[in-house]
Amino acid sequence: MDMFEAMNKPGSDVWSLRIKFPQLRDSGKYECQVSTRPPRARVITLNVVEPRAVIPPGPELYVDLGSPLNITCMVPDSPEPPENVFWYHRDKMVSFDGSRQGVTINTDKGPVTTSILLIPDVTVQDSGVYICAPQGMKEASVRVSVLNGELPQAMQTGSTCRGCVGSYVLLLLTIIYHFLL
Repeated sequence: MDMFEAMNKPGSDVWSLRIKFPQLRDSGKYECQVSTRPPRARVITLNVVEPRAVIPPGPELYVDLGSPLNITCMVPDSPEPPENVFWYHRDKMVSFDGSRQGVTINTDKGPVTTSILLIPDVTVQDSGVYICAPQGMKEASVRVSVLNGELPQAMQTGSTCRGCVGSYVLLLLTIIYHFLL
């Protein structure tokens, strides 16, 4: 079975290139040549995209204990919306079986399918990896950390500095002194 096929409707001067089962590696420049004098050619760039889930802004999300958790999953570059979008937390499907009140999933299918997982008041048990899995497409994940009033070590940027206030005052006085001279 040929993967590439030049097609022409009988009686028509329009030709098409058909690529069966396109792969990412098929992306690139294609040239169509017409045997005229002088020869004519047109270059077309083909970008093959793979539909996949994306959870912006990144791989980690921090939320305060008792706050709402809102995770948005988008599926761009899909010729058709996925039939279903499934959410998983700790290897279990997020469902509406009544074990957790208020959890909602809203999915809007369209050119860019969007699925939003909302938990109105997070608990420590809500920490962990959440996976957005559109049916038949690559999934995306985000690690959620529920904070109990403290910043995680990776987010702490301050340091203790004894005498820093005195150093800032001395610097300010030095600047004022030089400005007045």
